Amino acid sequence: MRPVQSRYKSIEDNVEGQPTQKKEDWKIQKAALKEKFPDGWQPRKKLSPDALAGIRALHEQFPEDYTTEVLANKFEVSPEAIRRILRSKWEPSPEEEERRQERWFNRGKQVWSRWAELGKKPPTRWRDEGIERKPYRRRAQYEEEDDGGLSETGNNRLIARSKLAKNLM
Repeated sequence: MRPVQSRYKSIEDNVEGQPTQKKEDWKIQKAALKEKFPDGWQPRKKLSPDALAGIRALHEQFPEDYTTEVLANKFEVSPEAIRRILRSKWEPSPEEEERRQERWFNRGKQVWSRWAELGKKPPTRWRDEGIERKPYRRRAQYEEEDDGGLSETGNNRLIARSKLAKNLM
């Protein structure tokens, strides 16, 4: 009969009856994460650098109000993502921070350009950057006039763009 293995006992008996040492806590945690995420950590939703700073600031100032669960619900990410954000001590260098802000700014322009194509009015910040709303209905009418009506692939493309834009928001 095999002995029941428990990670909570300090000494266990292995199959031969010899005592074995308990694994260290970090090794247990690492093995659990490897089992949970075999391909590594790849979150579905990525947060902007400003959102990451906001999460850290809220938790630091009001830890009893902004727990991991509350922050996960508020920012619509998993509690594991919040745990990793709060645990992380990495600070970007000034050059890296500038590059990160530029990448997120360009991403914002792309997202709002897609929304503007679908007829949604961009916020003032993006309108100041030159992103203008192209009303969806008018755009569809212009395409109908240009090629004698929307083709099935053109209509499918518009539907796919709207779904993509909603997912990016």
